[in-house]
Amino acid sequence: MVEKSAPNNKLLKGVGIFLLLFGFAMAGFGVWFIREAGQAQSWPEVTGKVINVSIKSRRSRSSNTRQYHAVVTYSYNVEGKSFTSSRYRLGDGPNTGNFNSREKARKHSEQWKAGDAVKVYYNPESPDSAVLAAEASWGVYVPSVLGALSAILGIVLLRLKNPA
Repeated sequence: MVEKSAPNNKLLKGVGIFLLLFGFAMAGFGVWFIREAGQAQSWPEVTGKVINVSIKSRRSRSSNTRQYHAVVTYSYNVEGKSFTSSRYRLGDGPNTGNFNSREKARKHSEQWKAGDAVKVYYNPESPDSAVLAAEASWGVYVPSVLGALSAILGIVLLRLKNPA
């Protein structure tokens, strides 16, 4: 009868330590991101200008389908300095919403046209950070959740013992 070898304690410990450190770092970033998303609701507003609106697509990770979204590139000025961004809201980056067809994304994008004036909310501590929607998406919570799960898995791996 062949015995299965027990997992290597050093490997488990190394992976556990990595996951624990990665988890704490990711969770820390997540807490900062959630805090910034909360502050974005009170960011100052300036009038910006739409430079370009385009439709982008990507393959969905959960299925073998394509998803489409509008990307709005805009410019704005803060205290005489010009900035350009395509960030829609915190947690989404440039993504204005996911649609299962290019036509639906195009219809959604019709609310923005090159040359139009738009409200831009900018971080007063870092004016190059701006959004068109001063609200957070569920995406701001992802780093905290992933960090917590990684840290928990790291702790579990560190607590595993090889049978003697």
